[in-house]
Amino acid sequence: SWLGDGIVRLLDIDYPDFTKELREVLVPLNLDGALLDKMESQDGGVCVETFSHALFLRFPRPAIHDFKDPYITVICVRETLIVLHNGMHLPPDQILARIDRFGGIGTTTITDLLLHILLLGINRDIELYQQTRQMIAELSNDFDQRLTANELDEIQHLTNQVSCLQSTTEDRLILMGGLLTLKSPLVELNEVRLYCKEAMNDL
Repeated sequence: SWLGDGIVRLLDIDYPDFTKELREVLVPLNLDGALLDKMESQDGGVCVETFSHALFLRFPRPAIHDFKDPYITVICVRETLIVLHNGMHLPPDQILARIDRFGGIGTTTITDLLLHILLLGINRDIELYQQTRQMIAELSNDFDQRLTANELDEIQHLTNQVSCLQSTTEDRLILMGGLLTLKSPLVELNEVRLYCKEAMNDL
């Protein structure tokens, strides 16, 4: 069985909503009933919680998005990492490219895979922050002129963008705080804590 072959796997599942079919897909993993209930509830924001033989995380997408669900759910169980999301998440080629830079798939652990995914989200937020800052700087050059309706709309757009970035950053800091106090045999805690401290400094 693939569950016992020791190979680290990423299952990326794009779902329109939680359905009976999703539970059936996850049956081989023998997940805790309380964990499945938590997945289906989709309530609350950021979450780091341990269950029997599994680790459950909910963290924000990159700050600027048009998705119904602003959060991504990740479940770590054995050598399998499951990413559940509604709409596009992180392109697999980006994940694979990052793994290749750090030794390739053959050397990847479940901890490596989890940190790669978290870091890609943070890097995207940093890119968005830099883009927003540049757009604000360019727009400020027009303040000595009469602003057009389009420019006023752009100011409102940037205001919303900054608010979204701030909210997402706060969520990521909450996530990092939860990971710093995490106790789970599924991941290398020293690696996770080192990553979280560096990520919090970047944010």
